[in-house]
Amino acid sequence: MTPTEYAHLQRTPAQPKALSLSALPERERDRTLLFGYTCNRNTVHVYLMAGVVHAVTYAFEGYLLSHRMFDEVIVEPDSLVPDKRLYPESCDAAFCLLLKHKGVYLPFTTFTEGQHEARLARNGTSFAGSTLEALKEAVAA
Repeated sequence: MTPTEYAHLQRTPAQPKALSLSALPERERDRTLLFGYTCNRNTVHVYLMAGVVHAVTYAFEGYLLSHRMFDEVIVEPDSLVPDKRLYPESCDAAFCLLLKHKGVYLPFTTFTEGQHEARLARNGTSFAGSTLEALKEAVAA
């Protein structure tokens, strides 16, 4: 690198990572966007419901640990991705592609055929994991 190239590199601003949800296709279709787990074995479920992105993290026993909502822009999209693994068969391809274009690392585990359908059947919904509403109902029960 030359001194001129170095100076240019120093002046070049980083590309914003913010993700506009208007870029997400089929925004009206409720579905799981990301599904995985953390190093602490907590479940991370990012889903689209009624045009709003929800990110829930919950313990194995179903205890809600965190919930965030995004309706227009996700300022730090890498904060949605668990620090351990994502199950590729239960992640939305279009959403993952948007994240990849923003430079977000997606730590996928091995693709397991049929696993997504089993998760949907277990939950009885169009979601691979628990939603905020389901977690609240479980606590109330």
